[in-house]
Amino acid sequence: MFISGLNRFFARHGRVIFSIFTGAIIISFVLYFAPGFSFFGMMQETQQSTETSSALILGKKVSENEIRANLDSIVIMEMLRNPWTNTSRDQDPAQALYMTMYLRAAKERNIYADDMDVANFLRAYPLFQKSGKFDSSVFDMFVKQYIIPRGFTKLDLDQAVRQQLTIEKLIKEVTAGVIVTPEEVRQAFNIRYEKFKIKAWKFSGDDFAAKVESNDKSVEAFFNANAEKYVIPAKFKIKLVRFNYLGYEGKVSVTDEQIKKYYESKKNEFKEKDEVLPLEKVSDRIKKILAEDEMKMLALKDAQSFSVDAYQATSDQKNHKTTVDAFAAFAEKRNQKVYDIGLFSVEDPVIKNVGREPELATATAALFKDQPVSDAIQGANACFVACLTEREEPRPAKLDEVKDRVQKDFKKERSIMIARETARNSALKISEAVDARKPIPEVTGCKIEDMPEFDMMAPPSQSPDAMHVMLLAADTKAGRISAPRETPSGSVFVYVEKRTFPSEQEFKEKEKDFTKAYTSMKTSSERMLLDASLTARCTFPAAKKDSDNQPGKAK
Repeated sequence: MFISGLNRFFARHGRVIFSIFTGAIIISFVLYFAPGFSFFGMMQETQQSTETSSALILGKKVSENEIRANLDSIVIMEMLRNPWTNTSRDQDPAQALYMTMYLRAAKERNIYADDMDVANFLRAYPLFQKSGKFDSSVFDMFVKQYIIPRGFTKLDLDQAVRQQLTIEKLIKEVTAGVIVTPEEVRQAFNIRYEKFKIKAWKFSGDDFAAKVESNDKSVEAFFNANAEKYVIPAKFKIKLVRFNYLGYEGKVSVTDEQIKKYYESKKNEFKEKDEVLPLEKVSDRIKKILAEDEMKMLALKDAQSFSVDAYQATSDQKNHKTTVDAFAAFAEKRNQKVYDIGLFSVEDPVIKNVGREPELATATAALFKDQPVSDAIQGANACFVACLTEREEPRPAKLDEVKDRVQKDFKKERSIMIARETARNSALKISEAVDARKPIPEVTGCKIEDMPEFDMMAPPSQSPDAMHVMLLAADTKAGRISAPRETPSGSVFVYVEKRTFPSEQEFKEKEKDFTKAYTSMKTSSERMLLDASLTARCTFPAAKKDSDNQPGKAK
């Protein structure tokens, strides 16, 4: 079933699938079977918090006990990889659902890891080796010092290993039937190393902006059709305490030893015409760097201390207004000046009376009236502690508030449409000339590139259009004009002058390594089909949104 599905997959998608996914598939496949790799560790990084009560895995519900047992196995396997890991037993249950899926699939196929498999795995595991051999005392020490203190037993360890080996057996059995013939290897080699010589016509909306006509009516219609794009962002007012870096200048002292140590560790940063400058020529520069770093450290230390104490001083207030008043009173008690900063948003490049401090704007956006006091914020010219006094939530914009932006967007969209229409007409005109064996006519309003020869894994340029050009070349016969392909900025089409397959000599030189890589790719594709077939038989509950479970501020 899987092999026939794989063959149909390759037959349908041949060239593009091979050229785009070869590298990624081989890397992921090799990684899976690399020493120390754990599928469950990978799942831990990719899954979000999930409820499990509504899950159906291969048509059956999952019990809480099964979830808990599988989560424990995930933690134990992480401990095998790194005994000092602090992985909690309260893991995301989504990991356990995927583990359940593989274990149930293995059971359907009567695939199990037996006691001998588990014993052989543990005996060969590098963590338990001493002088190249399994050492039972090392194993017993691991169980005593790491497994038992975490509330597990040796039987739990055996079970965790058994489950991972079972899943590995499942995957190996499914992928064992992959057959690679010499003919398909050569065909794949041709796809990978075929060379293309093309000419590309690139049309950009920017070149047609002058042709766009607009009036109030057309702009208003465009705004109404795209109103959801135009939102007035949240705005904030804050009380601000700042710890200016320059205010610590008199507290900083840089020694000659510090300057010398910095110079020795970063000599390559002090070059002139590829030669390292002597210490005496850069010592003043280094002294300034070290002094500025020390001033920032001192300011941050004071800001952190103030933030913690301010939070404690305001934590028992009953409402937002009294919290703000308590913050101001605490700052006055500490002889810290409080600045009242008017409305600003994270989109403002400069905050009035503060300056260009994007970190302050971002940190303020994370504050709410029930948690108005910020942590220490390290900015460009100072460290800050902010207290939110007013917050205006995002709202739909009115046309007169964003008219300039709407006009700009309208012109951009229309200019791209004109560029694409021009590309279609130009491609048709050139195609008709090629069919009639006439010279290619001149086309205006575009950039024409005569590209150097390239293959599928080596793009002809680093431009944003490179992938579009490659795909067009792959789908166009030599001596023909491609259909135009839309790009984010306009459109592109190509004329394929020549396509050249790799020679027999080139194939022979690379045949061994390429066959190995192609086999790995095809085997990994079989694994992808397995995953797709299994997940199609499962109902996974929706992941929780971050907003559903926002942690409170901890100090």
